[in-house]
Formats: sequence, structure tokens, C-alpha cells
Amino acid sequence: MKTFVAAALFAISAFAANSTKTPTIAPANLPNARMEYSANYNVRVPIGNAIVSKWSPSRPVVITRVQVSAQTVFLNYDRLTGTYSPCSSPTPQLLLSNGTVSFAHNLPNLASTTISPTASELTGSSDSGVVRIPFAPGRPISLKFSYDGSTCSSPGSELNINVQYTAVMQQEEQNP
Repeated sequence: MKTFVAAALFAISAFAANSTKTPTIAPANLPNARMEYSANYNVRVPIGNAIVSKWSPSRPVVITRVQVSAQTVFLNYDRLTGTYSPCSSPTPQLLLSNGTVSFAHNLPNLASTTISPTASELTGSSDSGVVRIPFAPGRPISLKFSYDGSTCSSPGSELNINVQYTAVMQQEEQNP
């Protein structure tokens, strides 16, 4: 605390000694400055089927991470054997696409075959990790579940989708 107070007093005394010099607040080209900001696009979906959402960013965005959590994961139930198993061939995915750029993210899936899955096995999440997928502005990005041809007999439920992205904004857009 003493060090902080001493540094603050030194800074004030230095300014007082030369009060004719005003600090520079911003460069002259600030109105043209490019500014990036991070944000999230969140969607809650009761059941994982068809098109989930369409999102139309008004400026360029770069998807940096996709996370999906499910109260009930995607799974297959075999009535003949009474077993639950993971969806496969192909694994269910969340597709993000604007018709030009696409990204597929694997959805939470049952981990292994079992006769009686526990609550912790039925709940799951998936994370893309760090990605970098650029999308141009003005074209709708559709979020769609894909498990056609898969062994899924039960789509996931109570899904929460979080798309993290970075967008670019000109300073003049921020302060007209």
C-alpha cells in the first residue's frame, strides 16, 4: 500500500511540476481505428433436430470456440437388446454454415454401451477448443444439427449452444 501511495504522489508531483504539458489521450486517427471485441452467441434448444437458429452478423466475425452442453446426450436405444449406445456412423454434429464457409462440431454423445445409463452418463458437453473460422458480414450463419444416417434414435435434449466469436468494428461506428 505504501508503494502505491508513493507512486501516486510521485506521478501527481511530476504533473504539477510541468502542468503546461497535457497528456495525450488518443491519437489523431482514432476515428479510423480498427477495434476487435469478443462476444458470445447463445442458443438454448429443447430438442436437437433440424435448424436450430439463423444468425446474421452485421460485420465480419471469426468464430473462436463452440461449446455445447446437453441435459440428455445424443444416444441410440436398441429395443431388442435393451441397451443404450453412442450414436455413430456418423457422430452427430452441429453444423455452422453460411453457404460458403462451414464448420462441423461433434455433439455430446453417450460415452459407451450400457443397459442402464447413470445420470452423469446421460449429461454431457463438448468443446471445440480454440478454432479460427472467419465469416463475412451480411450472410446468415445457420446452426443445424446433423445426424442423418447415424444410429441415433434419440436426439439430445435441453441443449445449450455457446458460440464465441471476435468481431471487428471501426471506431466511427462506435461513436457516430
